[in-house]
Amino acid sequence: MFQAAQTPSYANGLKWFKKMEKSGYLSLLSQILRTSKLIASLVLKKDKGNVLVECETGSDISILVVSLSLLLISKEMRTIQGFKDFVIHKLWILYGH
Repeated sequence: MFQAAQTPSYANGLKWFKKMEKSGYLSLLSQILRTSKLIASLVLKKDKGNVLVECETGSDISILVVSLSLLLISKEMRTIQGFKDFVIHKLWILYGH
């Protein structure tokens, strides 16, 4: 990922995309989005059921997955005020991110 960021995309687009693919970043991003969608569907299917989120790689990804899931589930979280008050303040700042 760092190497891909160092190569200007306008200079050699193909080289940039190859470095980006090699970094595994897009695969991780895809996995995070799929997991967030799965969590949102489980919560909605279970009529506001509980879902425990625990990622092997650490709490940073857990918080990201939970935040994205909340954005998918709740209209209030998709407002500027809801995003600021709940996602940024309660999930990110209070948990030390």
